[in-house]
Amino acid sequence: MNGIPGQASRRATRSILSSLCLVAVVAGASGLAQAQGKPEGSMYEVPPLDRVPMFTDRPVRYNRNEAGAVAMSRELQRRPLTPARAGDGSVRFVFGQATPTVVCSPLRICVVSLEPGEKVQDVIAGDTARWKIEPSISGVGEALTYHAVLKPTDVGLDTNLMITTDRRVYHLTLKSARHDYMPSISFEYPDNDAARWRSIREHERAREQAALELRAKGALPGIGLNVADLHFNYDISSNFAWKPLRVFDDGVRTYVELPAEVVAREAPIVLTQGVQPDEVVNYRLTGNRYIIDRLADTLTLVQGVGRNQQRITIRRSPAKGEAHHAASDPSNDAYR
Repeated sequence: MNGIPGQASRRATRSILSSLCLVAVVAGASGLAQAQGKPEGSMYEVPPLDRVPMFTDRPVRYNRNEAGAVAMSRELQRRPLTPARAGDGSVRFVFGQATPTVVCSPLRICVVSLEPGEKVQDVIAGDTARWKIEPSISGVGEALTYHAVLKPTDVGLDTNLMITTDRRVYHLTLKSARHDYMPSISFEYPDNDAARWRSIREHERAREQAALELRAKGALPGIGLNVADLHFNYDISSNFAWKPLRVFDDGVRTYVELPAEVVAREAPIVLTQGVQPDEVVNYRLTGNRYIIDRLADTLTLVQGVGRNQQRITIRRSPAKGEAHHAASDPSNDAYR
């Protein structure tokens, strides 16, 4: 070895040591095989390792209250929850009835869509090692919608998921299958329907209260005008069943009130006798009240055509004394 350079000498030494180690391993394995009663030249088999359980098998004992609470939770989880097919193609669950189950598959995504305008505060899953949960957003403004994108990494997984928002708390059961999965999941919110009905009732109460306050102030509901400032001295020449209930003006506009069933069935047109006979006037209909943006000495209401046509003539008296008397008379229809 004296004539070999240092680097070549080290390579030769490593090669010799590797060969010696390999011989030793083979000899040891052969000796262990002989010790196990196997023919010479057989390889030694490494015994399998004992499987380490993920959890201990220690029993849990409950008192009566705890057992009852666990039973109620199991019932809620097992309660059948029938989904529906939404218009957007998603599987829709009714929020709050039970715990919905979302089935996903590896290499696929499941998208859980929340209510538009709802803001996510936190997302917590029972198995974060084998489930990937990523956020996504669609829409803008009031239509902005948060989505939870679920991706399992294996089949046969079973865990749960909680999503907290500024409106409610979602509890979901997550399961993974080889081929079955739900691409899109959404929810229906019964509380929203109840809130809409509640809003309608509150609006009606507020409207009725405002009408009572107007009546207490001597004002007509719907227009907010004081009765004392109105002119009621109109003559209605008709015996038809659809004749006006009340005609008055505020010095600028003329108001003609008809029975509600007449307006709903066949509302008459309004004509005036001006320079041209039967001149059509501009008016708007609010509820069962015609509002004409002018004063007229004579108005004509026309319903039907041809032989079936019916006409009602309305004449205004300009006498101010009579107008104040009619307006202040408690027996006038405006007070009823």
